[in-house]
Amino acid sequence: MSVALTLVKPSLLPSLFEQARHGLWMALEALGAWLLADFITGLVHWWEDAYAQAEWPVLGPLVAEPNLLHHRDPRAMTRLPWWKNVDVPVAAGGIALGVLAAFHALSWPLVLAILLAAFTNLVHRWAHQSPAENGRVISWMQEKGLIQSRAQHALHHRWPRKTHYCPLTNTLNPVLERVGFWRGLERLILRLTGLRRRKEPKLDRAA
Repeated sequence: MSVALTLVKPSLLPSLFEQARHGLWMALEALGAWLLADFITGLVHWWEDAYAQAEWPVLGPLVAEPNLLHHRDPRAMTRLPWWKNVDVPVAAGGIALGVLAAFHALSWPLVLAILLAAFTNLVHRWAHQSPAENGRVISWMQEKGLIQSRAQHALHHRWPRKTHYCPLTNTLNPVLERVGFWRGLERLILRLTGLRRRKEPKLDRAA
């Protein structure tokens, strides 16, 4: 007992407590950034599926056409170089970081969330690859729920493809589906603007 007291002096206890509290808070901020990135990319994914049109200038070929191709052939993205899966999101993330920096609004959790969001399409790609293609580490992360599993993402590709938009984790989708978040958002947009969700033919190949 006396040895323990000499190792941890009473005067050090407040400092140790403060360090532990700070470490816990940082861990919670990192978790919040992880979930924020999942929600941001889910929101973009929902918008692409619901409203993006191939006829639009700039966003049509950059966003809508790849989205429509992905619905017709979900594994098409796996046949591209990995950097082609993230070029547009990384550019968008760089713009977002630049704008936030200009307004002195950057914080490390927000930077982490934007970086995670910029590279989330890699997690999306892995959800369309087999365990053999992904290797042991990625497959283990999917099995343990550290990133979205192949099984959960497959729910998004079930016709009519109106659920499970968040592509980074297994956490947010069940919650958002339970409360009817996306359906409610589309009803609100329809009521406020008269804009209806894009209609698509049922052309999916195997995910």
